[in-house]
Amino acid sequence: MCSVCSSGPVGGGRAAGAGAMRALEQPLLAVQQVKGGIPALRYRPLTPEDFHAVKAAHATLFPIDYDDAFFHKATNGLDRIWSCAAFAAVGPYGEEQLVGFITAKTVFLHECEVTDRQHMGLLSPIVDHDLALYILTLGVLEGFRGQGIASSLTQAACQRACETRCRALFLHVIAYNSQAMALYSMQGFACVARLSRFYYIATGRQPDPNTQVYDAYLFVLYVAGAVGLGTPW
Repeated sequence: MCSVCSSGPVGGGRAAGAGAMRALEQPLLAVQQVKGGIPALRYRPLTPEDFHAVKAAHATLFPIDYDDAFFHKATNGLDRIWSCAAFAAVGPYGEEQLVGFITAKTVFLHECEVTDRQHMGLLSPIVDHDLALYILTLGVLEGFRGQGIASSLTQAACQRACETRCRALFLHVIAYNSQAMALYSMQGFACVARLSRFYYIATGRQPDPNTQVYDAYLFVLYVAGAVGLGTPW
């Protein structure tokens, strides 16, 4: 899912998971300086104390619902889910407010959908046990968009993929979210496929409540010079 400019999903739960596993240590990122009256931003991983804030943000930004188990994992670094969030100092006492976030799951390629692997050129059994980072959700709250937060969060995911020696980052973007597609294209991701009837959304929060089925685009960014391997035959 992604909501950087509008409430359109990017990514869903298509990449299969394994047993619960605590994520690797997640480094605290630097504080951005105040520019042009914009509150100072601090980037850090989500923590259990962020559970309610990140759950409310997802409900505001996305047209699908996530269960509490997802937020528990995201805020505790469980099930190989990594996160990075942007916080602004607001109010007279500089209270910390969640203004943006990204969540992603480290997966083995053999856990991923065969069609995704084929489109990414990573179908070879040689890379079955190589890692990839699948972006689950990315969002920036209204009032804090257009300040580079989404780009910074995406770059943090790229850094995470490099540090954990992932072969690629990938995600799905719902077909109507042109702004998210523009963001990922600017970050160097390649659109490698259009997947028919990928999303089913019945919450009524989608742009057209009468349309429940949507296509998705598959975006991929190869890490550290890695390229698709295709099949061995």
